[in-house]
Parts: sequence; structure tokens; C-alpha cells
Amino acid sequence: MVEAQPWRRGSNPRLESSTDLLLDIPTTPTADDRNAAPFLSPNLLTAAIIASCYFAINWLQILPLQQISSRKQFFKILALSAIFCFSVVCGNTSLRYLPVSFNQAIGATTPFFTAIFAFVITCKRESAEVYLALLPVVLGIVLASNSEPLFHLFGFVVCVGSTAGRALKSVVQGILLSSESEKLHSMNLLLHMAPMAALILLPVTLYVEGNVAAVTLEKATTDPFIVFLLIGVGQC
Repeated sequence: MVEAQPWRRGSNPRLESSTDLLLDIPTTPTADDRNAAPFLSPNLLTAAIIASCYFAINWLQILPLQQISSRKQFFKILALSAIFCFSVVCGNTSLRYLPVSFNQAIGATTPFFTAIFAFVITCKRESAEVYLALLPVVLGIVLASNSEPLFHLFGFVVCVGSTAGRALKSVVQGILLSSESEKLHSMNLLLHMAPMAALILLPVTLYVEGNVAAVTLEKATTDPFIVFLLIGVGQC
């Protein structure tokens, strides 16, 4: 007769009673592991991708080019590019301090910030049911933050900033794509936004990541495949 085993929270009697079954569970990366230098700079890769969009649209000539019609429209596109870069830098920075799973969980609050920015900027009011549906998502993130073993305050703040930036970008982008007087096609908006974002992101990358250009050049001289990766990622 098998003696009943005591059960405790978090235990699995079926697994604990088996001596033949071994589970190889990988350890959670430490803060030092997450802060280690990446193989390639994520901000530099983003700059390469966004810059390649400009050349691809110009060369392919998919649709007629729309010029920027006014100074006001120019500053709107510039603001959209700056918001995009802010979101990218904050998102990449947060991954140095927070696990990817928790990072993605915080990203689920994007609709909440979108609803807030849409109301503040365009005075667009959603129904009460929409706002009530967003509250459990925010409450869930608050509870998850309280119980996250690898919680980092600075990482949490920049991750929330990245999420808010994505929401603000979607609102400003919607204005540029739907305005009657300044309406742009999405491809033309990307065409004008790409060089601005690349010019903003490259200096920020050099400032934040220090010797990223020297490291990338050194890796490219020792392994020419790095150049292929940069060009390939930019064209994806």
C-alpha cells in the first residue's frame, strides 16, 4: 500500500513521486546576463531598417509621391518620428532590466494608453464598456508587478514609457492618415518619416550605447557575414 504524500502549495505529487523523471528547467537570466552586450545593437538595427524603407519606397515607386504640404504637417511627421524613436529606445532599454515575458505583459496595456491619448488629443470618447474592459488589464499588470521576482523599477518605468509611446504614435499616425487637409498615404507617411527617424535614432544610439559603431565595425572586419546581416535585416 502506497503511503499518501503530503501536498504543499507549488508541489506536484505525481512528479515528486517519480525518481526516474528529470526535468531540465533553464534558470532565469540574471540582471548581469540581461545587461551583457548584445550580438548586434538593437537600436542600430532599427535605424538600418527604418532607413532602408526610405530607399525601398523611392526605388520601387509603388505609388505617386506626396510632398509635405505645410510646415505644420512637417512638424507633425517630425513629432511622429521622435515618438517612434522614443518608444524603440525605451523598449530596448527595458529588456536589459526586465524579463521578456513581463515586458510583453506590460505591452498589453497599449489599448489603455491609446484610449487616453485619443481622448486628450482628439477628444474622441469611447463607450463606458470599453473603459471598463481596459481596467482589468491595468489591474492585472499592477498585480503582476507586485509579484514579479525580477521586478526592476527603472526597467518598469521605461517599459511603460515605451508602451505609452506606441499608443501615442498610433494616435498621431491616425491623424496624419485621416486628416482631410493633410491626408497622407501610409507609404508616403513612412517615406517622409523614415529619414527623420533614422537621423534621430543614430545619434541617440551612439550616445546611449557608446562604442556601438566601433564594436559593429570590429565584428564586420572579423566576420563579413555581419554586413550581410545588417543589409538583410534592413531589407526585411
